[in-house]
Amino acid sequence: MTIATRSSQIPPLKRIFNSPKWEMFLGSPLAIASFVWLLFVTFVAVIGPIFVSEQANHQDLLLRFYPPFTLDEGVSYVLGGDSLGRPILLQLIVGARTSLIIAAFVVGMSALLGYAIGLYSGYFGGWIDNILLRLADILHTVPSMLLALVVLFVLDPSITNLIVVLGITRIPVYLRTARAQTLEVRERVFIEVARAAGASHWRIMTRDVAPMVFPTIRTLAMLEVATVILQAASLTFLGIGLQRPDVDWGMMVADGREYLRSAWFVTVFPGIIIVLTALAANLFSNWLRAVEDPAQSIHFFSKPRRQKAE
Repeated sequence: MTIATRSSQIPPLKRIFNSPKWEMFLGSPLAIASFVWLLFVTFVAVIGPIFVSEQANHQDLLLRFYPPFTLDEGVSYVLGGDSLGRPILLQLIVGARTSLIIAAFVVGMSALLGYAIGLYSGYFGGWIDNILLRLADILHTVPSMLLALVVLFVLDPSITNLIVVLGITRIPVYLRTARAQTLEVRERVFIEVARAAGASHWRIMTRDVAPMVFPTIRTLAMLEVATVILQAASLTFLGIGLQRPDVDWGMMVADGREYLRSAWFVTVFPGIIIVLTALAANLFSNWLRAVEDPAQSIHFFSKPRRQKAE
């Protein structure tokens, strides 16, 4: 029985748990904490609103600015009530879905388009590459927040418009990265061998170049999740983003800014959630980048071996 046959018979979960990446993951407490937090927020965003949407939007002026950390009104008001008596905890749960939907669609759209355009532009070059690069430079020189403010001021603030505007402004980030990686990969020896063997440009670009560029785009996309969440929250905070009945974490911060002295918890709790989610996404993206970097991976695994030898 060959080695390849034996490895194919190993259960997938066992292969994952015995892999060097899994060992590196277990050796990084920050990566574990970040992954657990992101998984928890995603689970709450998917499952939570199904059960609490009506309660989250229920207004009770008798519970206006209800103080946090008391259970007299039930678990729903453990983080207090907002200016209309809505439970902040349930508002956070409903807002999690909106914030993550915006982040997922913006990152997915911009990464996919920027990845594809960057591959094509970097591989073929020519006048098309020059035009695409100039367009990317124009979008890159204009601050994305300023462009989003102008467009959303003209259009109706909605989830769809917010996703489209933020997605377009983030395309140059992926386009320039994918193009730079493609320019480097296409000059490697194995690409020349594929050309000499008669492989088509489409096959080389999709099967040889694209897999080499994808890890960098994946890491960048994970890093961009935090940026998009903060941008969406900032736009909503400025009053140009979402409008009721839609709610996200940025809107909750904006709703409580006028009552910061008398009811600090209305703004502070959603602000903490935004910071924790953005920080977790950044830390986990840094771990993914370390996994893809051979120098950092070798440095990581060399320490335990030296300790065991001693």
